[in-house]
Amino acid sequence: MSTVTNDTPPSDLNPTAASLLGYLDLGPMTGWDLDRFVQASIGNFWNVTRSQIYRELRTLTERGYVKAGTTGPRDRVPYAITNAGRKAFKHWIAQPPPPDVIRSGCCVASGGCVTHRSYRRGRCASSFSTTAATSTQTTATPRS
Repeated sequence: MSTVTNDTPPSDLNPTAASLLGYLDLGPMTGWDLDRFVQASIGNFWNVTRSQIYRELRTLTERGYVKAGTTGPRDRVPYAITNAGRKAFKHWIAQPPPPDVIRSGCCVASGGCVTHRSYRRGRCASSFSTTAATSTQTTATPRS
């Protein structure tokens, strides 16, 4: 059972939950409908699984941000955004985005410069150049 309460600040929405609220603002959808919509719109660059969608719908329902409708054919439940959900989404979307976390093999190998700020400071850029030069030399040298 989730410990999320209805007085949870809207800024505590994660990007997946917030995106689902945004989609539900277009109109009521089932979890299956949301999965299809997510895959067609952001699926090429954002991996959201069906289990994540249903988990987020459950949490959003507990928070009062969405309301489950009457179960339809094949046990499909339509969800609709509530006024509290619209308010939470508007609050979330108005916030500046958090820093991105970049997971790069060169950064992991070079000692863990994993944020975009590290890239700007040049730590990873120099290690990447060294790594790239080394791998180029290694692959360009014929074996005897």
